[in-house]
Amino acid sequence: MLLLGLTSLGSLPNASFLTEQLVRSNLGNVSAFHEDAGHLGHTGIICDDELTPNLGTPTDPGYEDGHGAYFCDFLMKTVIPYVEKNYNVYTDRDHTAICGSSSGGIESFYIAMEHPEKFGTVGALSPAFSLFDNETWNKYLTKKDFSKGYPRVYIYCGEGNDLESALLPGAKDMPENLSKINYPAENIYYYTAKKALHNELYWRVIFPDFLKYLYN
Repeated sequence: MLLLGLTSLGSLPNASFLTEQLVRSNLGNVSAFHEDAGHLGHTGIICDDELTPNLGTPTDPGYEDGHGAYFCDFLMKTVIPYVEKNYNVYTDRDHTAICGSSSGGIESFYIAMEHPEKFGTVGALSPAFSLFDNETWNKYLTKKDFSKGYPRVYIYCGEGNDLESALLPGAKDMPENLSKINYPAENIYYYTAKKALHNELYWRVIFPDFLKYLYN
């Protein structure tokens, strides 16, 4: 199983990321590796704008012209091929999943929708779906080709602080947005926890539940 994880800096500025570890452990030259990503920075740290797809006019102007498409290409053309070449992992979609939190949640969902032929499951924990309104999401999802399969979608969001509460409507609406394009109901799972906050501690608690969903 190849499981890729994405998150924004959140409350853990020293958090490690898959791409960062691949760069530093195996590829040596950070700057040269990131040149493959085009618009990605040279620090090895993934920033919010790099985890925000450009689907239209965002509800927050600060996220306009997000570079999520560049990160998607970086993952698909550089990171995954490197992992599959150098590590003993399955390469089929049933054994390939992606999961992210916050900005990483919306980017993971976007990547899975862009490449349903590669990802069999996606986890979106406290995803920033609210960066785009439902009309924008509906226009985007309607254009997707799922002829090679519908990724199983796990959506979670808490309600315990202001940021989680702000993201909750987008998380709640996404199952309905998917159903409007006849996405299989059995491939959509939604869960919320009223007291959960927007930080890595709570995502760590919910992550085993995503793993159960993944391996079910």
